[in-house]
Amino acid sequence: MMSSTLTCPHGKRIAGQWVKCFECPTGSTYDSTNVTCSCTDSSQEYDIDTSTCNLAGLPADADTTNCAPTGFMDTWIGCSSLATHDTVCLADPRDYRTYRVRKLADGQCWMVDSLKFGGNYGDTDGCAANSGVGNFGNGGSQDATMAQETFATGYYGHCRAINSTYNNYLYDWVAAMQSTLAYRGSSTSFSGTQQGICPTGWHIPTGDTSGEFGNLYSNAYNSDGSAFLDATKGNFTLSGSAYGDDGSLLVQGNGGHYWSSSASYNYYAFNLDVDDDGDVIPYRISGKDFGLAVRCVKD
Repeated sequence: MMSSTLTCPHGKRIAGQWVKCFECPTGSTYDSTNVTCSCTDSSQEYDIDTSTCNLAGLPADADTTNCAPTGFMDTWIGCSSLATHDTVCLADPRDYRTYRVRKLADGQCWMVDSLKFGGNYGDTDGCAANSGVGNFGNGGSQDATMAQETFATGYYGHCRAINSTYNNYLYDWVAAMQSTLAYRGSSTSFSGTQQGICPTGWHIPTGDTSGEFGNLYSNAYNSDGSAFLDATKGNFTLSGSAYGDDGSLLVQGNGGHYWSSSASYNYYAFNLDVDDDGDVIPYRISGKDFGLAVRCVKD
């Protein structure tokens, strides 16, 4: 029997036999040492079964409910290449949950799904475990000692899960800012961008009249509140808030409240407020002990 003369520039040899020839997909190059494709993006790995580059390290039970991820949030630098309202899906490397990210009309890339982080992968999710009232603001985290109570190993503050209609978590300001100096009653102000509970490379939006929420409202959407609620634009949902004393839910389905990183007096911080009529207040204040949603912005 004649020996095979088949040659494959990008072939893979198994048990001494050639299988079908294949070409490495876009975004990868041929790895002659390992006789396979090597993904250009170091956060991805080549999947021979699908001939695609996929995220490396995602566990089998990773959360891909929202969308199929195309990269990790802490390594993604593709905002400048997106057009307004283009959307990508990224995975939080801390727990592998996925979030849609969209370039909004202010030119910045925002998460258009509210944060749902309750602890690192493999650890107990402290927010999911706290889906009812009680054990939330603990009277408002009135001092730095109380603010040090954690909802997950290594994290400050309090949070709770809300029902699947909105599918996100609500955080007090200590948890959102990840600082014991964010407790209710503190005189500390925070300047510049603050990562807070967001993944590396992202931050809590700035507030007050000149902050990122105000800019999105005043300049990008010309005060059009409907753009904030529009699922193809801001997608700010009406997930309500949580009462500071016991974590009970307020105005769910009627209003949405999103933390900024800007303090207002000792007991309050600025937040974005939207309601079911499309009215938007980009610099409302809420008590630091209340539970509000979090949206992160790319640095």
